[in-house]
Amino acid sequence: MDRMENAIHEAGHLVACHYAKFEVTKIKTDHLEIIFPPLPPKKEPWDEPGYEGRVYASVPYEERILKWLWSHIHVLSAGFVSEFLYLGDAFWKSNPRSLIMKTSDMAKLNDLTLGKKISRKSIETALKEFHGFLSSPEIWGKVMMLADEIIDNKNLTKKDDVFGQVFKFLIMKTKRQRTPQYNASPLIEFLLTELYRN
Repeated sequence: MDRMENAIHEAGHLVACHYAKFEVTKIKTDHLEIIFPPLPPKKEPWDEPGYEGRVYASVPYEERILKWLWSHIHVLSAGFVSEFLYLGDAFWKSNPRSLIMKTSDMAKLNDLTLGKKISRKSIETALKEFHGFLSSPEIWGKVMMLADEIIDNKNLTKKDDVFGQVFKFLIMKTKRQRTPQYNASPLIEFLLTELYRN
């Protein structure tokens, strides 16, 4: 995998983390350090001390779990989906099918889906929704711009001034709108087949 492929993979994760509100503590050309939020608590906020007299909209626990799960699916799949959008079928040359499910991202995704007994249709919907989001010209422009930034600044940590600048690119409306050349549907179908093989 060349540097640009690596950078696009990590930029995809970075964009997903930003929108899912996951904390990133380090960016490297070959991986991010992400703090994954724990499962949401079963208690409602108003059950905690100090919330007396405040008004809250109740969100059913199942709905909070689903939102938590989908944000994890988006973050974990973002790297490979971004690479496929960039490379198309050439993706398989640097990411052999036999090794993809052995990567840490896909192992975590496998644990999430099978551990929670989530239906294939639900995971398919989450992946396709995220594919549509990542393919939009504004978001894909952000991925490409961040990939360039990652290549230019090989290792970024919270201590680095550039780290903050990277996130500013995400927050401001990018002028660099791009449309990916390829569609990641073949990758999504492959992931679903592998996740639900047994």
